[in-house]
Parts: sequence; structure tokens; C-alpha cells
Amino acid sequence: MKKILIMALTFVVFSATSSYAYYTIDGLVDDWGINLNNGDYHYRGYGYKLPNGNTPEGYTNGYLDDNLPSGGNDIDYWTEDNANADSQYTRVNTRVHPGYTHYNNQYDAEAIYFDNDANYAYIALITGLSFNESEYPAGDLFINVGSTTDPFNSTTVPSVGSTYAVNVLNGDLYALNSSDVLSDVIYNSAPNDHSAASPWRLDYSQASPSYNLGTDLVYTTAAINAHYVIETKIALADIGLANVDRGDIWLHWTMECGNDVLKLNADTNAVPEPATVFLFGSSLFGLFGFKRKIFA
Repeated sequence: MKKILIMALTFVVFSATSSYAYYTIDGLVDDWGINLNNGDYHYRGYGYKLPNGNTPEGYTNGYLDDNLPSGGNDIDYWTEDNANADSQYTRVNTRVHPGYTHYNNQYDAEAIYFDNDANYAYIALITGLSFNESEYPAGDLFINVGSTTDPFNSTTVPSVGSTYAVNVLNGDLYALNSSDVLSDVIYNSAPNDHSAASPWRLDYSQASPSYNLGTDLVYTTAAINAHYVIETKIALADIGLANVDRGDIWLHWTMECGNDVLKLNADTNAVPEPATVFLFGSSLFGLFGFKRKIFA
């Protein structure tokens, strides 16, 4: 009988803590197990100057590669944190794919994380691109469900599966169809061919948003160690997903110039609904009580 009680308590406690990912959409990625304040951002006196006359400060490259996300239900991630903030000024031509690093990580995309609970998909992106960037602003976050291979390699809406776009600057969510038009990145031909980063964004005149994510999307406006965060949660049902195991989810994000791009093949994991957890746990407690009555 004690074994049944212990099993019931263990199951209920474990399931209750794993049923929800508990990510707060606030632009802080500490709940993903990442602390951007530990990125070793400090003064580097190499004698080079930024265009505004200031001496560049540096972010130690590789921090996000070495400090991977933790916790959650099952976090999928991709990182490419290989550029110092001042690498242009130390004459280190660091490839960030498909372009080269720019001072202060300005057009660098460094990490993308994905997780889900029973109801929502959670996504976080880390980049050097400011929300207020005006020359080459942020593009849309694209999500495809159902493709067996990477569907984002052209400006054609993928013919396989369902495709969605999130305007990370205002929170609008779009469901795309064959009439929607995707824009190529600015540098899409030699000698600065960044077309591998296409598409850049949806032509908003060709589609109407399904709804606005509101406070369920945050793009930070203040940098932490030269980095900004785009964080969102989207109802699984609103992007063609259900609370089941599946591994055909593709995410894509870049900026207008296509200097750097984040791509991720993610998967969802079925998570028990709280009501189901409670029902099963109650059954175990009931079984415990029943056995106590028999042997009383």
C-alpha cells in the first residue's frame, strides 16, 4: 500500500511540473537556462574606433555555444555564437553565414530555442539585431509544419505542410497560402550572395493576420551584453500542431540584408493535460484507499 501511495505522489508531482514549460514571455532567457549577463562583455582596448568615435567593447564569442539551454520539457536548439562584438575592428573576418560579422554583432543571429507544453509552443531567439534597427530591420519568424526537409530555401510558400509567419516587430500572426508572397533578402546575388537566408518577410499587402499575439511576444529594446531577445508563445492549435509527438517543425528567421540566419528543425512532445494527471493520480489514491479498507 505504501508503494502505491508513493507512486501516486511521485506521478502527480512529476507530471504537474512537466505539464507546463513555465516560460515567462518577458525577453529574459533565464528560464531557458541562459544568463546573458555572464557573456563576458567587457572593454577591449585594441585602438580601433566605431563610426561614432567610441572604442568598441567586446562580447566573448562562443558563450551561447558553450552554455546550452536546460530544463523545460525537451528543448530543441541551434546556436552559432562565433563572432566577437569588435571582430570587424580587430580585422577578424568571422563568417556568420551567409555574411560576415558586423561591428557590435549588429547583424548577427546567434541562437534559437524551441519547446512546448500541452497547449503552447515556446520560441526564443537571441540576436545582435536591435528592435529599432532601421537600415536592415528584422524579418518575420517563419514556421512550417509537415515538411520532411527544410522548406525555407526560396521565396515560394512551401507546398508541403502548413506555413505561418510572425511579424516580430508588431506581433501579427499569419497563416500563409499559395497567394502569399515572400520577399527575398536584399543581398541575393554575387558578390554578396546572402540568398541562403531567404525568405526575409511576408508581403503584408497579400495576407491578413489571423490575430495579434499581444503580450505573448516580446522583442527587447535594451541590449544585454550586445544581445537582444525575441521571445514568444503560440497556441499549438494556431500553428497546425496538436499535443502529440512529431518532428517535422521548421523555424526560420533573418533580417532584411540576410547577413545571418537562424534555422531549426524542432519537434513537439506530447504532454499530459492537468486534468488527465489529476484523474490518474486520483485513481491511484483511490486504489490506495480501497486496499486500506480491504485490509482494515
